[in-house]
Amino acid sequence: MAYALHIEGFEPDELAPALAGIPTLRLETGPTEFKNPRTGAVVSIGGVGRIEVLSEGEWVPGLMVGPEGDSLSIAARGWNPEDPNDPIASAVHDLAEMLGCPIVGDEGEEYPRPKAR
Repeated sequence: MAYALHIEGFEPDELAPALAGIPTLRLETGPTEFKNPRTGAVVSIGGVGRIEVLSEGEWVPGLMVGPEGDSLSIAARGWNPEDPNDPIASAVHDLAEMLGCPIVGDEGEEYPRPKAR
């Protein structure tokens, strides 16, 4: 399993209002479809429990929402939480701040918002 970063410890009813304040994040509006270039088959996944990130003008799947004890966790892969120029990192830090929760790694380390260079 890949290493993931998490925003943990918020209640389900806190997520939608927090996302509404961040224009580069939204709850996924439908399934994501991929076309197999070899066979032409279309595979559809998602639709619930995912947050899309606005990246280079397109909405792409970016974050997974799931249970974590008595609250929810948001897991993210493929971005650098320590890069102040990473647009996904910036949006995730915004979300963590709106929810009042830290970003933590699988081993419990915290990732504060990096200072601009």
